[in-house]
Amino acid sequence: HPTAELAALLVRNVTYEVPALRKQIARCQQAQQDLARREEECQLAAAELRERFYASCKQYGITVSPRAP
Repeated sequence: HPTAELAALLVRNVTYEVPALRKQIARCQQAQQDLARREEECQLAAAELRERFYASCKQYGITVSPRAP
């Protein structure tokens, strides 16, 4: 009977598919937060390395013009 099949499909979706999708969303949100944090760490490291580069150039009398990031 088509109604029974649809009811079984709905029960399966509510029981298994929806919780699985919620878990996947939570994992994706966590990954997004981790990547945003990592991006910030990389930006800070790049700025530090840029400053060290310019300081080294100045120390050795090398003229460099800073490029906009």
